[in-house]
Amino acid sequence: GKSNFLDAVCFVMGEKSSTLRVQRHVVLIHGASINKSVTKSAKVLAIFGL
Repeated sequence: GKSNFLDAVCFVMGEKSSTLRVQRHVVLIHGASINKSVTKSAKVLAIFGL
């Protein structure tokens, strides 16, 4: 599942998955934590070569 994928990515990057968790998802959207207008969407691009 999603959790296993995230754990695998964190392992490869040398990061603990617990450090990536937040209290509220709104803080993941740019501007939310610094009192600027919040965007309505976000985009992530991940490229993995096998």
